[in-house]
Amino acid sequence: MELDGIVIGKDKIPVITEVSEQLKTHFSGENLEQSTTFILNNKHNQVTSTYYLLMKRKERETGKNYVYE
Repeated sequence: MELDGIVIGKDKIPVITEVSEQLKTHFSGENLEQSTTFILNNKHNQVTSTYYLLMKRKERETGKNYVYE
């Protein structure tokens, strides 16, 4: 069985600078300053959900899987 997505506690979530920069259009203040920490700690909130969706869009556009490469 092949799974698509991130396996919590197993997969390292990459912090892609280009995608992180796109978060600036959606968030500001404390959430934006802590966004890298939220992503690395796999915290479930609006910032990480938006980051994941932006990353998936980038994967579709480039054809590259950033989690498993």
